Amino acid sequence: MSVWHRYTALVKARLSSPSSARYAAPVYSAPPNHSALNELNFTVFDTETSGLLADKHHIVQIASMRIQAQALDLGSAWSALIDTQGAVQPDSRLIHEIRPEEQRYGHPEAHVLREFLHGASNSVLLAYDADFDLAFLRRAWKRHAWGKFDVLCLDLTRLAALVLPDWQGQAQGLDDCLGYCGINPADQDRHDALGDTFLAASLALVLLRKAQQQGWHTLAELQLALRHRDLLHRNARLGC
Repeated sequence: MSVWHRYTALVKARLSSPSSARYAAPVYSAPPNHSALNELNFTVFDTETSGLLADKHHIVQIASMRIQAQALDLGSAWSALIDTQGAVQPDSRLIHEIRPEEQRYGHPEAHVLREFLHGASNSVLLAYDADFDLAFLRRAWKRHAWGKFDVLCLDLTRLAALVLPDWQGQAQGLDDCLGYCGINPADQDRHDALGDTFLAASLALVLLRKAQQQGWHTLAELQLALRHRDLLHRNARLGC
């Protein structure tokens, strides 16, 4: 066994030892609703999963990056693999490019989730198609008996529909929205949580800037506009 493999095995053993296995629930605090958008911190995140069903599959990687002072904080880029304890779906490589042997060198799920929310505290979470990622996170919370999963998260898909009046791609993917906004995704590694996070963060900067240009200057104002837009969209589908 090489020195590197001995080292990673030692770290993995310490992280999964009984003394460190009983992780307390992650601590997250949201910024106040009256905060100005141009002063808020945001944490853009993405997950890679073993499949598309939250009640059957699991998270294999989480990545995040913060937006501070309306700029990407490249130094905050963070990514972690989760050791799935051998629960590897044979067709998961169709979704991501993470090999099963890489997952074996990941960290315990509870450890990764605590690190993720520790880095995201005092910020608003952002994700493209956030409902998908949140479903997997809620499932993980339930698995660790941590109680209610309570975070402040805005969906970039809904934000795009709000601030881009001509955008009709709510059912389309991140690449489509990036292309609509003139952002070329070709330079980033895809099917990797960190690469997708960087692109989603680039999109978030565009959308947040447009939100302010259209008159929404605080978190509360933006949340109200998003709820109003969702209500109009729901009524239109029901023919009200």
